[in-house]
Amino acid sequence: MELEKKVSVLKILTQSSYWMLFIALTINLWIQSAPLVIYFLTLFPLSIFTVGIVQNKIRTLIWLCFVLLLYFTISIYKLSGNDSQIFDKIELILCICLFIFSCVNARIRQKNGIN
Repeated sequence: MELEKKVSVLKILTQSSYWMLFIALTINLWIQSAPLVIYFLTLFPLSIFTVGIVQNKIRTLIWLCFVLLLYFTISIYKLSGNDSQIFDKIELILCICLFIFSCVNARIRQKNGIN
């Protein structure tokens, strides 16, 4: 596969998994009838990266990977409880996918000097 094709596919995968995670978190909070403060505390760290994800910036992808570790930890904690829901599993899968896509996207672009 050509390098440009890999980068464009990874960009699409990264952006789509980012938005799916954002939507899954929102739906999960809505199902749990969480107060607005919890919406803010849950979605704000992820929403910081929106502009960089849309612009496909390498530095944003790297920092996103660090923040995703927080979401991964929270998802594992929720799944370890007795009352885990389907959206908790979806969040975990999307966290893992977004982490992988972001890491690979940033690594390929850094290695080949693509901004």
